[in-house]
Amino acid sequence: MKARVNLLGGKLFEYIPHCLGLLDKGVNNFEIHAFGGSSNQALVLAQMLSKLRERNTKYNYDAKIYESKTKFSALNSLMTTIELDDRNKLMKTEGVVKAESLIHNGFIDFSTYHLLFQNALSFKESIKISVELYPNGGKTVDLLEIKPLKGKDGQYELEVLLDTSKRNDKIRKFQDRLCEVLYRAGYLLPQDWEEIGMKLTNYDDIIVGLDTCVLKDTFITTGLLPILSVIEKSKYVQTPNWMLFVIPQMVIYELEKASNMKRERGHFAYPGRRGFRALQEIMELRKNVSHKGVSVVNTGNADAMLDVNSFLKSMNENLIKLVTNGSKSSGNYGSRTPKSASGDMLIRSQFNTFVDGINFKKGTYFLTSDKINAAMYTTSGNEAIYIPKPVLKNQKIIQSPQLIPKVDKTIPLGTLLYELAVDYGKLYMHLGENEVVKLECDLKGKSLTPWIRKQLRMSHQDMSTMLDVYTGKFDLTKVREFYKEIAEQLEKIDWKTDVDLGYK
Repeated sequence: MKARVNLLGGKLFEYIPHCLGLLDKGVNNFEIHAFGGSSNQALVLAQMLSKLRERNTKYNYDAKIYESKTKFSALNSLMTTIELDDRNKLMKTEGVVKAESLIHNGFIDFSTYHLLFQNALSFKESIKISVELYPNGGKTVDLLEIKPLKGKDGQYELEVLLDTSKRNDKIRKFQDRLCEVLYRAGYLLPQDWEEIGMKLTNYDDIIVGLDTCVLKDTFITTGLLPILSVIEKSKYVQTPNWMLFVIPQMVIYELEKASNMKRERGHFAYPGRRGFRALQEIMELRKNVSHKGVSVVNTGNADAMLDVNSFLKSMNENLIKLVTNGSKSSGNYGSRTPKSASGDMLIRSQFNTFVDGINFKKGTYFLTSDKINAAMYTTSGNEAIYIPKPVLKNQKIIQSPQLIPKVDKTIPLGTLLYELAVDYGKLYMHLGENEVVKLECDLKGKSLTPWIRKQLRMSHQDMSTMLDVYTGKFDLTKVREFYKEIAEQLEKIDWKTDVDLGYK
């Protein structure tokens, strides 16, 4: 069997479990396509997959350069083919894999839940996902149904199950949050994404200031970098060559405040999970695994008075609620993400101070999805780029976007599941009428490890259920170790040297 994988500036290490899932299904011939600025990723991914081979076995490689027509130019593209067989390091041997071997401190790895649910979708028509309607549990609501696309192995169609015809504010908020999930997972893009990309390709070197909202939307790793990888203003010239992302200290302060938002039982409120997800975005940018020529720096000084002002403001809000609604104060000050005009002003000021200090004017931009913040920055004579968030409206069927005509972006299933868990906290995965397992995001934030590694919680009972229905040929404990090893290597990789050695 043959399958196609389209790398459009995505996170390379997430495609390893995706390819393993296809191999587990019976695919043995891979066409890995990469485009423009990310074309070398096709070679690196093929080389990573070659590490599956046992001693004295040899895999067949091939590589081909071709052109893909885009709105702007003919984009240089690379197709790498690799043919694998069943003789590999991950095959099952004697013995049964137990749930305990896959769960560590209550969490399972990205590769584990990706493979388990990708395998389930290979023999089931769909998986339905429901979420809790209220934070304290109880009633659930059907959110999404995932269906494999026929003739496109590893591609899925998403059906939105929320009934928005009724006037229910809670359901409408869930739809807005689903839109944010699909945005972070790569299924949705800003309406004018091409214009945004063109603006940022005017110079070889650029400095980009980041607003808090841009980091919460993870727009840089899941939106901007993939967009820039497929835009060439002139043939054979890819710009920018170097990007410095500047994060004002006020942005870090706002994310820290959001990350500390918890409910009475010590569990993250929704803003708390989004705050941690934004911190994960910063860490991914700093590791710089999938994109070269990217640097990150913080600027500005923290102000202790910000804590006092925020505390007094949230006390005042709780007091108003107590007086006007007669409701009891939860004692959980700051139930909403702190955001104020003074905060926006400090963000802009700290970025301007940084730029003035290095005397770098051309190729300097401020990115925000806050229209007022963009307007205020522009009125000061500087260039802001407003990133409008996509809107789901009444769209019921979602498929992968096409940054290049007739090329569907490959989005690993685990990527979608992780972003859903971050937004809704708990996911109820319906494998059949009487088979339901629960995936859960880290709700306490005692360690950054689950966020860095995109781990989710699963009970031993639910893991046993998943292992009972798993029909694949891999030993999942071996997959876990292999994925961990490859992910660590990718963080250290010298791209050019490693690719040259692998394909000499």
